[in-house]
Amino acid sequence: MISNSPVIAPSMLKCDFGNLHREIELLETADAQVLHWDVMDGHFVPNLSYGALLIERVRSLTSMVFDAHLMISHPEKYIDDYIKAGCDSITVHIEAVPDPTEILNHLNQSGVIPGLAISPKTPLSAVEPY
Repeated sequence: MISNSPVIAPSMLKCDFGNLHREIELLETADAQVLHWDVMDGHFVPNLSYGALLIERVRSLTSMVFDAHLMISHPEKYIDDYIKAGCDSITVHIEAVPDPTEILNHLNQSGVIPGLAISPKTPLSAVEPY
C-alpha cells in the first residue's frame, strides 16, 4: 500500500489513452507506486474525464495503488462503483456532500483509504471537524 514517505502519484489525466497499457508500463519502469485518477463529471467542475468503468478495466493491467480524486457532484451515489473498480484510496470534496462523515466511514469500512478535499475558495476550517 502507500508508505508514510512522500510519494509521487502521476495523474492519468495526461496519459495517452490510445496507448494506455504502454503508458502504465512506462510508469512501472520508472518505479511509480501510485496512479492518480482525476475524476471529473462536467458538473461539480466544468471538465469531463473518465469514470469507474475505465478505472476498473485498467485495474487488471497493474498492481500499482489507485488513488481516485472524485471531483463530482453527489459522490455518495457513485462511491461503490469506484470501490468495485479497485481504487485503494478515494478522495471526495467536502463541497459535494452535506456531511462527509457517512461516506468517509463507508470508505474506511470498505478497506479504502478515505480522503477529503477542499476547493481553493473553501476555508480550511470546513474540514477541521474531520
